[in-house]
Amino acid sequence: MAAYIEEWGKPDDVCLVAVKGQRLVGAVWTRIIAGEVRGYGNIDAHTPEFSISVLPECRGRGIGELLMRQVLELLRERGYPQASLSVQNSNPALRLYERLGFKAVDDHDEEIVMVYDFSANELQ
Repeated sequence: MAAYIEEWGKPDDVCLVAVKGQRLVGAVWTRIIAGEVRGYGNIDAHTPEFSISVLPECRGRGIGELLMRQVLELLRERGYPQASLSVQNSNPALRLYERLGFKAVDDHDEEIVMVYDFSANELQ
């Protein structure tokens, strides 16, 4: 998991957070993880990979979706052709990712690697 946050601030790193009052309730970040260490949703050395976390008591309120949409728009503006992520089959967020336009490209038993193709999707 350290590969997703170590030495944060590389040119391709992107992060947005959600704050309610004085409390951090969610975050979504992308990073290109290439080389010997690869992320679970790694596609190639040029595709940003998503990570997301929303506090359990704040899930189901649209926070994750809003953060995902905003980061997807930032990545589109930066000219990336695609973004990726990995999700467990049993994770309810799988439906969110499908609704946003992510498509399954690889299935590893309990985990699915998904890709968002910017040329095939228009954010609403």
